[in-house]
Amino acid sequence: MSGALLLSGATGYLGRHAAARLQHAGHAVHALVRPNSPIEALQAAAPATRLHVYDGGYPSIEAAGRAGPFEAIVHIAGVGQLVTPPVEIPALVDVSVTLPAWLMALAVSGTAPRVVLVGSYWAWSDGENSAPNSVYAAAKVGARAIADHYAAFHGLEAVELAMHDVYGPNDVRRKLFNLLDEASRTGLALDMTAGEQRIAPIHVSDACAAIEAALVRDATPRCASYATAGPEIVSLRQLVATFERATGRKVVVNWGALPYPRGQIMQPWMGRPLPNWKPIIKLEQGLREIFG
Repeated sequence: MSGALLLSGATGYLGRHAAARLQHAGHAVHALVRPNSPIEALQAAAPATRLHVYDGGYPSIEAAGRAGPFEAIVHIAGVGQLVTPPVEIPALVDVSVTLPAWLMALAVSGTAPRVVLVGSYWAWSDGENSAPNSVYAAAKVGARAIADHYAAFHGLEAVELAMHDVYGPNDVRRKLFNLLDEASRTGLALDMTAGEQRIAPIHVSDACAAIEAALVRDATPRCASYATAGPEIVSLRQLVATFERATGRKVVVNWGALPYPRGQIMQPWMGRPLPNWKPIIKLEQGLREIFG
């Protein structure tokens, strides 16, 4: 039996898949959940997960910590959005800065030697120079800076996965692939940008494998960041063509109907590869299995 793990964000799409994979690998999975979080999908995917309610205060995190010690704490929770209205900034900071900071404080109290942060490649919009393209990405940079502090002054082992766009089966989010699927079935045209931006979507099973690989302990003086991307970098135009090949259905696209939004990343940061991990599901294969 592997060690126990404490996860945040386990009720989200990536989180519940990660909980299922880690539980299957023999880990005792504990999950922090909000009082009103929908837990049915998590319970179906990883039924042995032990739930701990996070009410927005540190005492509830301390209560969860008493179920430890843990092999590691994995922070997956996040609110990924390119534009954050000012009224929503406090909630974003809570989930992307305050919560991981509290989890790291819990870890160095003796609860866990290692923290894995699921970040975003959006924080690296200028390549090796960290240049967050949004408030969301800036919050991820803030969490990584806090991890640097705890690593340098409290001995915390910390690693950040700069995650690229995750896709996979049974995903009901209104994201690009589901929009393409809907358009291909209805014949309705999609307005898009010129389509020259390049992306590296990662299948959820590869993303979960990266989280599992990040649990392997090593001595890192600071929070090491690794790009966690799919095996192919494609332009948006190439992605649509790949979707059409995988499904055998045409997608009508009005290329250039939309301007590139402020913060659009044209060439994604691929960074350092995560040790002992490599994505294996190619884009066309993944899309054929989901939508074909």
